[in-house]
Amino acid sequence: MKMTWISAFVAGMFGTAIAAWLDVFWVIPGSIAIGAVVGLAIAYGLDIFTDRAGKTLTSRYNSDETYSDVMYKGDLIHANHLFRQGRYEDALSAFKEILARDPGRVEPRFKIARIYQIGLKDPEQARKTYEGLLDLFAESLGENNMYVIESRRALKEV
Repeated sequence: MKMTWISAFVAGMFGTAIAAWLDVFWVIPGSIAIGAVVGLAIAYGLDIFTDRAGKTLTSRYNSDETYSDVMYKGDLIHANHLFRQGRYEDALSAFKEILARDPGRVEPRFKIARIYQIGLKDPEQARKTYEGLLDLFAESLGENNMYVIESRRALKEV
């Protein structure tokens, strides 16, 4: 609030300077008051705007509570890259980290099952992961969803 009073004082002085420049000294008290009111309004509006903008930016990009789509897609690209390189253990931990941040995602869960099935050759763990995916998502995504179809097909293979 200190900045608001300083802004009002500066605006009042600006109004006084304009009145003096126009050579209408009888208007000086009114120009000070008008300048102070306008200065307070502008400073208050800027304080509110910067406070809200700062809170929005901080909560959106610096908080661990939210896991935005941008961050999710970046992590998913990285994990898929590890998978394609054949670094299955690293990919598995990357996909598990994604699920820890956002457990409602189907793709990382499916990729984890694929890693167990194809990369780590652990059919029992792959079966559990595919079944867990179907338990969680088959009804909500529908039977025609790619992950549901592929999970059912993979269960027949393992």
